[in-house]
Amino acid sequence: MLSGMNVRKQRCAYLGLGLAVVGLAIAGCGKQAPTTSPPVEAGDETASTQQDVRPGEVVNTYEGQEGVDEGEGEGEGEGEDEAGDDEADGASEAAPADDGKLDAVELLALANTALDQVLEPGVARMVTPLLPTEWPSTSGKVMVLAYPMAALESGVTRYTLFVALYQVTIDVDDGTVATESIGKKGKKLGSFEKTRERSDDPIHGAEQALVDVVAGRRPPEKARMLLLPYTQWVEGHGAVGKDVNVRMKGFLEALQKKL
Repeated sequence: MLSGMNVRKQRCAYLGLGLAVVGLAIAGCGKQAPTTSPPVEAGDETASTQQDVRPGEVVNTYEGQEGVDEGEGEGEGEGEDEAGDDEADGASEAAPADDGKLDAVELLALANTALDQVLEPGVARMVTPLLPTEWPSTSGKVMVLAYPMAALESGVTRYTLFVALYQVTIDVDDGTVATESIGKKGKKLGSFEKTRERSDDPIHGAEQALVDVVAGRRPPEKARMLLLPYTQWVEGHGAVGKDVNVRMKGFLEALQKKL
């Protein structure tokens, strides 16, 4: 049998062991198991890329067009002055609405048909672009000048050029044509080297602008910039250009200065 002293010692040992177990349990409760995110399956569109963010750093999570903020470009240029000077208006103005009057291509076709009737068959000719009969124009008519030419033996692209032999005047409203003899047949003006005509030559647009002015579709002061290719055409056509420059002096001078 255990004595009273031994029983007390045994109880104290059991009590100390129990306190130790409780202490360990309390200490274990203060630690939490790490949590793990559920695995993301391949192809899951809801997955996001983890980013390391430094203190004070702003991360842009907008997934729109790269480098373009939402709303950028809307209303751009609003409030800018839309009014320009007359020359800028004339250069950017849309073509006048069709009013049933003839255009430049149709007027040139009428002029060449008239020349076919008065010039000898097979005679080569140089025809000017459409020109005004006066400037500013009040007649409602345009004209062309026809210069006969003969090929030189030195080359198939070089010609002897003769003075203007005919002037063809066409009414832009109804296409009425009048042909007038204005020069002496056989009088030489100079030589000329023929080049291939360009479909994008600015003179074509200038001709239509001239027709618009003559037809009353566009005021002259709004067409100055559109008509400037006439000055370039004169400068680039040698003896014919010089002759046209003399005949159209008032018109060409007006293009060199603000109307």
